[in-house]
Amino acid sequence: MEPVDPIVQELQTKLFHAMSAGRKLALVDELIDLARALKTSSLRTLHPELSEEELRGRVAALFANVAR
Repeated sequence: MEPVDPIVQELQTKLFHAMSAGRKLALVDELIDLARALKTSSLRTLHPELSEEELRGRVAALFANVAR
């Protein structure tokens, strides 16, 4: 992973500081949803024999300690 340009990093920091707590929490929820979708897709590719229910169960187990 390449380092972030200092100007971009400064802009991101300012934007995050300006965000409300509610918006920051919403972003966390969106990132968790994205992570779950990516893991589901990965497992579906690696294990095409799994049913949707089995996939949901595996993803739920992997994310069991993620706060919601």
